[in-house]
This record gives sequence, C-alpha cells and structure tokens, in this order.
Amino acid sequence: MARTKYQGDLAISEDIKLGVKIFSRTKEDAFPSMKKYSKVAEQSSALEAGKVALRRDYTELDDTDQKIIPPEQ
Repeated sequence: MARTKYQGDLAISEDIKLGVKIFSRTKEDAFPSMKKYSKVAEQSSALEAGKVALRRDYTELDDTDQKIIPPEQ
C-alpha cells in the first residue's frame, strides 16, 4: 500500500509554491520496445510483413569507391 513519507509545499519563491507528496516505495516502469514497420511495404496479414531491419555498412573515408569493410575487421 502506498503511503506518503512527506506531504508539504515546495517553495520556489514566496509567490510560487507547489504541493509535493513523497512516497517511500516507488517502481520504475520501462516502456515497451518499439518495432519499426515500413509504410511502403505491401499489405499482408503476415506478422513479418513490412518489418524494418537495421543494417550498418562501414567504409573508409578516403575510399572513393566506397568499398564495404567486412564486419570481421
């Protein structure tokens, strides 16, 4: 059961006071992970349809041909 540990005013200035309650136990909830889906993919009832996969390719700055460096390096 949540019970207040402190209940009072937080005075920022003489004219501005905020009511504050501090609870002894709190729980932090994480947001659910967001999945990316493509709007331009064909409409389908399959779960994997339109799912976006992240792919990173690395190249050297000086390379004019932009050859992709293998991930093992």
